[in-house]
Amino acid sequence: FYLVIIHNTESPLISFSGVDACLSSLKTCKTYINTGMDITTNVALDLVENHSEFSFGIYSYVMLEYAVMNRELSHYVQAVEDTIKQDKSEVVPDLRHLVMERFRNLESKNCNADLQRNEKVVLFKEQIQQMKAQGKCGFIAKLIMLCMVSVPLLPLSLTTNL
Repeated sequence: FYLVIIHNTESPLISFSGVDACLSSLKTCKTYINTGMDITTNVALDLVENHSEFSFGIYSYVMLEYAVMNRELSHYVQAVEDTIKQDKSEVVPDLRHLVMERFRNLESKNCNADLQRNEKVVLFKEQIQQMKAQGKCGFIAKLIMLCMVSVPLLPLSLTTNL
């Protein structure tokens, strides 16, 4: 984080413009994650519709990993925003420490069931079920649905790269 400290006669003011610019970039990354989820869904649906014998477990896994990335990114952005809002002191704060503390607090509340409720994951499951109901697929759709429930998640973390 970059802070600009502006001194005036009353007290120093802290400008978070650099932080705001970084937050804007991070929020843009969310659109990339959503695009990745859309592409994954479209590819999986095309393969199901064509009765392909390709392994769909990977698509379920990819969707859940995107959901993990989306959740972590949302928590990190929220941690930064919350920290900036809270800190009104005149002393220049250790933003990295405060943000990481808030981020860890948000992440500690995570559970894998939350990922199953991700909007894009739910849509993915619904679309596979619709294709199944229309008779466009059989075993493959069942395999995808089974994988969506049973695929273990590998932990991804923003904190490892900070």
